[in-house]
Amino acid sequence: MRFLNLGKKDEYGRQRRIEHRGRYLRASRTGGVALRAQAKAAGVNFTANTSRGFRVGTTPLKNTQVAFQNGRFDEGFAKALRWYGG
Repeated sequence: MRFLNLGKKDEYGRQRRIEHRGRYLRASRTGGVALRAQAKAAGVNFTANTSRGFRVGTTPLKNTQVAFQNGRFDEGFAKALRWYGG
């Protein structure tokens, strides 16, 4: 059955995560159910997730990302600056 990954094994021969991933819904045995919605306006991505909260992000330069998730700054941009020596 491919619906819940039943019978599907990973590279070590163990059972893969039992879950269903849809376009707007993810349901797993241990993580519960989460709904999500995404939108893009003026180069800014907006994502809402019932289990993880709200995220606003953009990509100002190649290989960099600036984002706020639940009011906190995401370190994707800071890591990129350290990589490029900034």
